[in-house]
Amino acid sequence: MENGYFRIGRFGGAPVRIHWSAPLGAFFFGGFRFAPAAWGAFILIILIHELGHAALVRRFRLEVSRVDVHGIGGVCCWHGYPTPMQRALIAWGGVFGQAVLLAIAFPLLFVLPPTTPDWAMDIVHACTRTNLYLMAINLLPVPGFDGAEAWKIFGKAGLPAWWRSRKFRKSHKQAPKKGFGAGLGSQGVYKPFDPNDILEKTPTDHKRPPPHMLN
Repeated sequence: MENGYFRIGRFGGAPVRIHWSAPLGAFFFGGFRFAPAAWGAFILIILIHELGHAALVRRFRLEVSRVDVHGIGGVCCWHGYPTPMQRALIAWGGVFGQAVLLAIAFPLLFVLPPTTPDWAMDIVHACTRTNLYLMAINLLPVPGFDGAEAWKIFGKAGLPAWWRSRKFRKSHKQAPKKGFGAGLGSQGVYKPFDPNDILEKTPTDHKRPPPHMLN
């Protein structure tokens, strides 16, 4: 145990830990009833949420320090120098992870038979209803919640800036090269110098041979 945390594994070298208070939080969100299966599902939702953040941190080649689950939620600690767009996407990562779990669990509500054990239904309900509830809370645009950073993806430094940057790179890539590249054709093939080009591109009344052809 490390400061009340139990290490359950690693994610890219970073420890993944669960605090002893996590079951208490699950008991609270489970409506103060004895439902161990629902408690476990609640902790799983929080863990998937934090691993969703960690996955995008790693995707942007930043460093994850640790992933913790505790009684009132969880935290993914990381450091690096992300762009505003990357920071917003990392904030969305937790909800993306929950959305994957929701997509898996939701169809089960319609296919499980009425004789399904209560503990199994508790897991399904936690992965759907409780999951949606936690997604909505996390997306509140309030400091301390993911929504404070996630919704910035639609701000000036988010998608609009990314789109402008993409258009600039595309136009710059297609622009004709100057200087050293001027001797290359449109397909990047070297075109040798031809003295006749000067005559062909000069108005008829101004045509004269190139300097090295003069006597």
